[in-house]
Amino acid sequence: MWDGFAALLRNLTALTLCITLIDWLLPAGSMRKYARLVCGLVMLWALLRPISAVFIGSAQTDQMMSGILQTIMGGGS
Repeated sequence: MWDGFAALLRNLTALTLCITLIDWLLPAGSMRKYARLVCGLVMLWALLRPISAVFIGSAQTDQMMSGILQTIMGGGS
């Protein structure tokens, strides 16, 4: 259990550092607003995925999250 928690914490830390780096590299303007939205959605997905996997199950969680991402990105029906 602790190994899984340590891996989750390590992944969230790496993701936060990557998102911070992306935010620093983007020029000021309207694109920055959308990039922050996408980065926020990725961070939210990274936080909710392990929690939902406990309650729903890993396979259903992956299928549900990919459907949500396709809908957000405009690929859904």
